Amino acid sequence: MGPCGNGGGEVMHSISPHYFLLFFFFFGYEVRTVVISSSGLISLALPSLPSYSPTLPPSHRRTMSFITPTLLVITTTLPTLLTLYLLHRNAQTFTRPYPALLANLQTKEEFTQAAIYAADKNRLARIKEIYESIKTIAGIFGIVAFMWKNTNNQSEILHSIYFLAAYMLFDTITSLPLTIYSTFGIEEKHGFNKQTVYTFVTDIIKEYIMTIIITAPIVTAIIYAVHWAGDRFYIYIFAFM
Repeated sequence: MGPCGNGGGEVMHSISPHYFLLFFFFFGYEVRTVVISSSGLISLALPSLPSYSPTLPPSHRRTMSFITPTLLVITTTLPTLLTLYLLHRNAQTFTRPYPALLANLQTKEEFTQAAIYAADKNRLARIKEIYESIKTIAGIFGIVAFMWKNTNNQSEILHSIYFLAAYMLFDTITSLPLTIYSTFGIEEKHGFNKQTVYTFVTDIIKEYIMTIIITAPIVTAIIYAVHWAGDRFYIYIFAFM
């Protein structure tokens, strides 16, 4: 059996954490920290991952178990704080008075309604930023590792696809409250919503299925690239991305 089949157990043990990190980088997860050692690439994707890296001595594993979550929380929190600051600055423009220059283009009532709509969207964006940051940190400290462990399969390719399907399902479900409020709260309030409950649900299901169909071949290609390129796989993958 080839390296991506059932006979690749030994290879999978040492290389799975590597492309595990890569998947989350590829799908927007805030994981960007890697360490290059003389013995190869060691990916720091979760607090538990250093223990899977046979190239790390025990003392280094304990150190990385502390450094890894700290770095990941920082890379998650700093962009969130910057975005919240920019949203706050943007929100200050919504209270500006009606400019006379718009008299021939937009009525004062239309200007006011547009400002209210923008303010509602801005508040939701701030809530979403905080919510998504909390979700990411929760993933760092256990949820993602739990999914990776419980979607285990002897085939590396199937294991990875099952894991991505489970994570995307988790992400879709946990994002539903804010998505529902955006569609049937804000958009409905301002008269922009054209969706019914039926089309809303079916669109989410179709989007989920199509995402799996599109990403499965990409995941397969990445795994083969990892086996083909060895420790230098990240160069080829990042060049492709």
